[in-house]
Amino acid sequence: MANIQLAANLRYLRELNKRSQEDMGAIFNISRQAYSNYETMNRTPDLDMLIRIARYYNLTLDQLITHNLSNETE
Repeated sequence: MANIQLAANLRYLRELNKRSQEDMGAIFNISRQAYSNYETMNRTPDLDMLIRIARYYNLTLDQLITHNLSNETE
């Protein structure tokens, strides 16, 4: 099941941190294409990958998946 908010958050967080898809692939030991597929909703990260991404950004899974992070202020 595609999750539009997750895909938007992944792109937002990556760009906020000035990272490329290539960078993110290297960080998570996946290909740039695999990470790109998460952002374009062609593929959904498995639970292990979601946990790794959430930990990387110091977020909960709920925040990563359901919150519109681009609208939240720190």
